[in-house]
Amino acid sequence: MKRSKNILVIFIVTFFLFAVTSCKSHKTDEEIVEKKIQELIQHLEENNTDGIRNLFAKTKINDIEDFDASIEQLIEFYDGVYETKKNGAPGKFRDKDGDFSTTWFLPSTDVTTSVDTYRIAFYYCTEYTTDKDSIGIWSLYIIKKSEDTTPKYSYGGDGLWTPGINIGKVYVKGE
Repeated sequence: MKRSKNILVIFIVTFFLFAVTSCKSHKTDEEIVEKKIQELIQHLEENNTDGIRNLFAKTKINDIEDFDASIEQLIEFYDGVYETKKNGAPGKFRDKDGDFSTTWFLPSTDVTTSVDTYRIAFYYCTEYTTDKDSIGIWSLYIIKKSEDTTPKYSYGGDGLWTPGINIGKVYVKGE
């Protein structure tokens, strides 16, 4: 009887530890995304082209023509000193097929600077089991809030998630 109680206690403790660890891993993904938003803002304010480049997935950079020029355009577009930000829904997605799994987020945030308010959205891969160089930003969208055609909703660019840096694009119904 005492032995079965010990086994039950071990089972309960193991289950509890597994549950706590599982919950923490989801929070970790969200913390990673939040950190990337903060890093992006910091790199924009510091005009740090290498820092912005390093946020992107290496596999995506290789497929984007004139990627470095688009970073320069992004830095030129963003103006002011960070004041506040308001995050929209992060939109977490996960695919799993056998040994392959991938996790990505589609965060949207409004960043207010001393000059303007910007709406930023990006496709960010946090897990890609078959290719670690695919981890990072795949697609980034930014627009001035005053130019967004649907400012009451979270910003999602044009909805196409085109790889690279996309400035001033909005969703147009029917396209």
